[in-house]
Amino acid sequence: SRIRADDVSTHAAALAYQLFLSTLALSLVGLALLGLAENVLPFELPPGTKEQFANLTGSSATLGVVSFAALLWTASALSRRASRALAVIFRVAPEGGVRGGVRAIAITLGLVVLVGALPVVTGIVSAVRVSTDLEIPFRVLGFAATTAMEFGLFLLAYAVLTPGTIGWRSHLPGAAVMTIGWGLFKLAGGLLLAYYVSRAKLLYGTIGAVVGLLLFLRLASGLFVFGAELSAVLRDRARPETEAHHAD
Repeated sequence: SRIRADDVSTHAAALAYQLFLSTLALSLVGLALLGLAENVLPFELPPGTKEQFANLTGSSATLGVVSFAALLWTASALSRRASRALAVIFRVAPEGGVRGGVRAIAITLGLVVLVGALPVVTGIVSAVRVSTDLEIPFRVLGFAATTAMEFGLFLLAYAVLTPGTIGWRSHLPGAAVMTIGWGLFKLAGGLLLAYYVSRAKLLYGTIGAVVGLLLFLRLASGLFVFGAELSAVLRDRARPETEAHHAD
């Protein structure tokens, strides 16, 4: 009943839409960086793509500036959308326009930096693993480090995106659910992607990839909102016990 009252499905769909826009902007940023990296790290191009890549390289600086501005705008809108959803779930007042906008931009920049740090740490652990004979220990270490960083990232996202003064401990259940679900999503997504790529045609493969991305973002957004609902329910159940303990 609480899930219906909070209109969780609508919030998840709105978050998925903003995530899709942010993903498009992030893809453009990646293309711009790829064009800039061509002069630094030469690599072999697939047949028939040299002309397109040359055009990309020639306009990579402009593309990078425009795409980064688009990423900042779409990610800020995503932060505001998530903050409004969490305000409804935790029964707190949303933040005002100017203050909320500034806070959304600051949160966006911080989360972008943290998300960018995840593959860096994973790459460092993988490089050390390859250069040594300790394959299994470093594989376990890499998994543990990635899981810990993802849990911390989700916990931080819940804590900073929720308006008000709700303590970070209240978000622990949601962050745990999000971390476990995200790990399962990555596992299932990797298996499905390997199966799909080996059988996809060019046209239908592109359409299927977009549909698959939308489905993945919708499921991830639903998991994020569900984790927040779980944290809010457990917090509300614990508050009467805490108040009764203080009264005694």
